Amino acid sequence: MKVLNKRVTVDQNLVAVDLLTCYDVGMAVGFVLFDTGSTVAIVRGYWDFLHRGGGDGHFAISFCKMLPYAGILIEARLRSEGCLAESLAQPDYRFLDPPGLQPARL
Repeated sequence: MKVLNKRVTVDQNLVAVDLLTCYDVGMAVGFVLFDTGSTVAIVRGYWDFLHRGGGDGHFAISFCKMLPYAGILIEARLRSEGCLAESLAQPDYRFLDPPGLQPARL
């Protein structure tokens, strides 16, 4: 959440989910699962959060891609890392792979 400048903690999000569930308020959660710095350990942490927060099926969870819109902090970081794919109409990025990383074989 620091990468996306959310200004909220995991615990605050879990408290909000608990309150909304307790009062039977409908909700839907949008979640950015990957960003350029994601690792297997980070994605596992995201999975644990999603399981704790929505594992009971009380609400839908949708996954979305982080979009680096012009003028936001992540756009500047991606530009400095050389990962920003320039396009005003469709902001995009490339992942930052560690040196020597080989694609997985399927």
